[in-house]
Amino acid sequence: MKNKKREPKIKKTDGYILLRTFCRAASPLFAAGFYILTILTALLIVSGIIVVFVNVQPEKMLLPPFMHSVRDSDGQITEYIISVGNGLRMTALYEDVSLSDIKGVIYAGIIIAVAILLTVVPICRFLARMMQNIGKKRPLDPDNARYVKFIGLTILIGQTVTLICSRFFVWKLVSTFINNGDNLMFAMGISVQGFLIGGLIILFGMVYGYACREHLLSVMYVLDENTPDSAQAKATATDGNGESSTKQ
Repeated sequence: MKNKKREPKIKKTDGYILLRTFCRAASPLFAAGFYILTILTALLIVSGIIVVFVNVQPEKMLLPPFMHSVRDSDGQITEYIISVGNGLRMTALYEDVSLSDIKGVIYAGIIIAVAILLTVVPICRFLARMMQNIGKKRPLDPDNARYVKFIGLTILIGQTVTLICSRFFVWKLVSTFINNGDNLMFAMGISVQGFLIGGLIILFGMVYGYACREHLLSVMYVLDENTPDSAQAKATATDGNGESSTKQ
């Protein structure tokens, strides 16, 4: 009886089973996050369009979360407090704040929020698909490596765009609510952290893709070795006269 070659099986350790179980549970959560954040992004864009047509007194305007008003004992607004970020806050007198100033702050907040969401949304999508494959016992699917590289590219680009929007947000607040704000200039920048993290993830995706391709080639080789045509070719030998004969 001939010994048949079989495809080597991956040993199912406790860690592998735990990872597969986690991916099965996390995949629908990331998929739900993708749809929820997509809807939230659309709502923010629609809100920005609605704000364009708002025409009310500044004290009646709905303020963004990072800006609130201070009232006196009579209930009249005396000043506004604006959170710039990094633990910094500014104050502006009520008389110095117009409706267009408040709208400008809202637009700046919407821009940075949309930039962050447009970075997170595709990451949720790629993670959901990758974890779905791992949960279905396909950890070495070449698509998984593509998803990892897409995640790295999204972080690389998204971090830079978010940094630019964040700087614009701070510039807009400072130039609007301080004296001589016209003397301030907006400066763009590049996120070194985003390039570093995104580049490392892309590099990992390339190594992951190489491992997936090698696994696929090994599986194809084993399957080719076990086909009837290959077995018959191995059982056929050539005698001394150059005639082929089959070993029984």
